[in-house]
Amino acid sequence: MNSLVTFILPVYNAESTIYRCLDSILKQTYCDYEVIIVDDGSIDNSGKICDSYSLNDNRFRVVHKENAGVASARQLGVSLATGEYVIHIDSDDWIESNMLSDMMNEISDADILVSDYYYNTKHGQTYVRQVDCTTSEELLEKIIKGEVFGSLWHKLIRRNLYQNIKFNTDLTFCEDQLLLFKILTTYQCKVINLHKAYYHYECNEGSITQRTDRDYFDNKIKYEDYALQVLSPLSFRNIRDIFVLDRMRY
Repeated sequence: MNSLVTFILPVYNAESTIYRCLDSILKQTYCDYEVIIVDDGSIDNSGKICDSYSLNDNRFRVVHKENAGVASARQLGVSLATGEYVIHIDSDDWIESNMLSDMMNEISDADILVSDYYYNTKHGQTYVRQVDCTTSEELLEKIIKGEVFGSLWHKLIRRNLYQNIKFNTDLTFCEDQLLLFKILTTYQCKVINLHKAYYHYECNEGSITQRTDRDYFDNKIKYEDYALQVLSPLSFRNIRDIFVLDRMRY
């Protein structure tokens, strides 16, 4: 029997992109998966669209909740996951049909698999290669140095690594990177790389990660303070110093 994989998909007012996202999941050649869709209080048709998929395919489960932010939605999704592995996907992105099949063929006894990805803008598509890592400490350092992207969506992770680790629900961005920092500083993980790209990361102008307003900077400072706390143990002193130096550049 194949291992079950859980997709976690937070959704908020995504009616213009959610069909593309969900259809790309449906096209997976690896069929042993579940999709936990968390509708975070959408006021457009996103919730109804997601419900239609769950009615037609019992692998799709939709939970509707009051709006509380993406971190809260991810946390709920993780709590409902039953797969041996977890991967996140955002509602404005999409994936190649062979993603899960290739990842599951490669992961073997590793705890975390990191793949390359596509960076999509209105000007075109760029292939982004990630630097090789084999341990928690290596992956943590490469993320802080900007050599590996810190998001969860191009990483297949064993679900048991999420146990007793929570998202900071007051963050509006980088909540997934901070969660990954917590995993990497808690567990000695075996990490492998898959140098193929499957995930299409859509960079939309005006999205939270592209903003430059006061709320953005306030949350950036909050994230950095949380990250310094996570990296505070003496064993991570060198990595913490790299983070501090990188922080001073901006």
